[in-house]
Amino acid sequence: MTNSSTDPEYPQPDNQLFDCEDPERKVLEDRLKEVLEENRQTILKDHMPAPQEGIKFATGDVKSSEADKRTFSVSRVDGRDVEKKTATVNDSMLIVEEKSNVFTPMSYKTLLQLPPKEWIIDRFFGIGDLCMLYGASGSGKTFISIDMIVSSYKGSKWANRFDIKKRPINVFYCAGEGVSGLPARFEAAVKHYELDDLPNLTFFPKIPQLYLDNGESIDVFKKELENGIKDNKLTSPDLIVIDTMHTAILEAEENSSRDMGKVLHKCRDIAASQKCAVLLVHHSNKLGSSERGSGAVRGSCDCIIEIQGADSGKSSKMVCSKLKDGESWQTQEFRLEKMEGSSSVYVSWGELCDANKSGVKNEHNEEQYKEVLINELRKDPGLRHSSTRLSKNLGQSTDYTKKILMKMVDDGMCQKELPAPEKIAGPHNSWQFYI
Repeated sequence: MTNSSTDPEYPQPDNQLFDCEDPERKVLEDRLKEVLEENRQTILKDHMPAPQEGIKFATGDVKSSEADKRTFSVSRVDGRDVEKKTATVNDSMLIVEEKSNVFTPMSYKTLLQLPPKEWIIDRFFGIGDLCMLYGASGSGKTFISIDMIVSSYKGSKWANRFDIKKRPINVFYCAGEGVSGLPARFEAAVKHYELDDLPNLTFFPKIPQLYLDNGESIDVFKKELENGIKDNKLTSPDLIVIDTMHTAILEAEENSSRDMGKVLHKCRDIAASQKCAVLLVHHSNKLGSSERGSGAVRGSCDCIIEIQGADSGKSSKMVCSKLKDGESWQTQEFRLEKMEGSSSVYVSWGELCDANKSGVKNEHNEEQYKEVLINELRKDPGLRHSSTRLSKNLGQSTDYTKKILMKMVDDGMCQKELPAPEKIAGPHNSWQFYI
């Protein structure tokens, strides 16, 4: 390729339209015009020790790479946004890498044109969602996760009621505890659904760390995932299961909103980049009144499912504790049935519960909830708390929490008052509780 800018017989004036007669260079220039959506470029002499090393057009600025004299940056100004593009001349090819803006402004009309939520399993999780499934040890939460994975491949409705929008769902299952017992659990579910294999499952016996930035971090997992997909060794996941969250947040303070904020950000990042959902399998607190740890997790999750284990011989319950993009669905019973010829059990789905429609606990749990509330009130004696705020500690609805608090007032366990005593109680003058 001839470099006319260095040939004394062909001087290159400033701000002159570049007229290329070399066929190979003409191909490069045409390709550059196509990428930049411009019909012309102005070539600047001072920035061209190598062909096409500096280009200025429209209102953009010339940028020169010190590391690679054949690499340059160009800018296109469209009136609102500035797009940065990096182009590299490699022999007879022009390689262009476009970097989009981090923050993209959007008008109200554009906002209304955004596509609706794309569910993967109806009223459970969709693309980009962060979900949590929690319960006490031995409540059956891992069995519920496995049943969901297997039923999605079978093509049947999950729990006999939730439509599976994409079949089969490709699942990455990351296990941090109880790995030795998982083969039998999966095998029991596969036999129950009369399958021979589970091609939609990719199992990881090492769980990625969501808080630590080390060689086992979620960022390393994400990079290896992307490389595996690029090399056709892995299929893009629809769901990444982290079982359990406790084993994935080593050295993080579970009750710290700051630490858990970092964890949640990492989960959102991989869900967005892979266009999948992330499901955190978690433990309940000691009283079984809510999930363990900071309330930041509940606030960030799109869907929260609680598994309420029952006494031996009785049905357990699957409760929708939160559904951000829909109405909480009715509680459903299930049993863990022994699989013949297996050392494990499978999930047998039962009927919908008449009560507990929104995940409200039964009356016999009220004493436990009173203990949770009184402990919270004792942290700051004299400080007034709204039932809305306290409901987050209880993991229940505001109305149900207020009902418990009123009973506590009647029992002399705490006191109540209105912010404006001269006015009647109402939405803008709600009762506050304290000790």
